[in-house]
Amino acid sequence: MAAFFLCIFTFASPARSGLVSGPTIKIDHFPSMTKTNYTITLKGEEVASIVIKGNERSDLDCFLYDKNNDLIAKDTNRTDVCIMRIIPGVTGDFKLVIANLGETDNVATLEFN
Repeated sequence: MAAFFLCIFTFASPARSGLVSGPTIKIDHFPSMTKTNYTITLKGEEVASIVIKGNERSDLDCFLYDKNNDLIAKDTNRTDVCIMRIIPGVTGDFKLVIANLGETDNVATLEFN
């Protein structure tokens, strides 16, 4: 059985960061044909950038939902790269869903500004 890992890197926050905790990079494993949910807290009235870069082995689709579970952003192209930029009206929690639609596992880098 292969071992998988989760790495989290947090950098000093610039004057404008969309993520409340500041810029963050994570590396995570996405099993084939599954969805993975994250809760992220975004700052209101600040540009939030979410970039997912996979290992080019499957199709990753990304969805961002607000506190009312309304879809507010998505990237559903046929690659394992997702790019979403939003400006939330208020600071709050958002649900990020990453779906691996491929038949192969994927290890991806998640970048939040």
